[in-house]
Amino acid sequence: MSPCAQPLAPFAALFAQANFNQSPLARSHWQGRELLLVQTTHMQAVVSVQGAQLLHFQPSGERPWLWCSTLWPEKGAIRGGVPVCWPWFGPHASDKSLPAHGWARISQWQLLDVLLEGEALLLNWQLRCADYQAQLQMRLGQTFSLKLITQNLGGQALPLSQALHAYWQVSFIDNACETSLADARYHDKLDGEHKQQLGTVRFNQPLDRVYFAEKTLCLHDSVWRRQLLIDKHGSDSSVLWHPGRQGLADAPPVLAAGFVCAEVADGLAEPCVLQPGERKELIMTAHSAPLVLE
Repeated sequence: MSPCAQPLAPFAALFAQANFNQSPLARSHWQGRELLLVQTTHMQAVVSVQGAQLLHFQPSGERPWLWCSTLWPEKGAIRGGVPVCWPWFGPHASDKSLPAHGWARISQWQLLDVLLEGEALLLNWQLRCADYQAQLQMRLGQTFSLKLITQNLGGQALPLSQALHAYWQVSFIDNACETSLADARYHDKLDGEHKQQLGTVRFNQPLDRVYFAEKTLCLHDSVWRRQLLIDKHGSDSSVLWHPGRQGLADAPPVLAAGFVCAEVADGLAEPCVLQPGERKELIMTAHSAPLVLE
């Protein structure tokens, strides 16, 4: 059994118990969180209202694309899916008492509307925090895309750094690699050094790197023979992260072996400042393709 098979069991049970009543959407609750179950002929997905966080996505006939831990804290961020790190990435620049990675992933978002767009569903979410306003447009079909739109509603300039912190499911970390960032410059946050990538990136060791590249990310899984291709727009950097074989409290080794993080980020290569009334978009689009082994 794949080390990441366990996290999917609760979602499968939720779908089995849900009453869709000829609708593509059903409400559910798990571990104290309100969830939105999405099901069409083309895919299944799970979204948490906390964080407007896409936790699970599985096109029909394919393996799941996203990984999610089963060990959720009573309060706070859920590890897995695509957390929205906003309006700052990492610790706050001046106030360390504020939550890491911002307010978005620990706040309740408002679902504005659900639209049918061809064969896909479009879910529009909104969050207002101080003078920042975020809209998250989530398009779920045979592929998925997330568009994060930030607007400064105040009268003063606002700093902004952000990321779509995706946890991608893999058969095992030793079988996964990222192939598009060869020769890219990166900041290794584990030792503070700036380096150049030589060859493919492997995830069989602790990683915390910010790559200064605008390239499409490409994750290969040699056992599942799958490529996950992550296109991005409005992004000045990509983050590759993994805690290593020791895992984390909410992702012990058997679970941590089933994911890699490849994130679409902005405001990490160069400081970003939003002027009053200004808007900025960050877009991630993912699709899969078979991996042909030579």
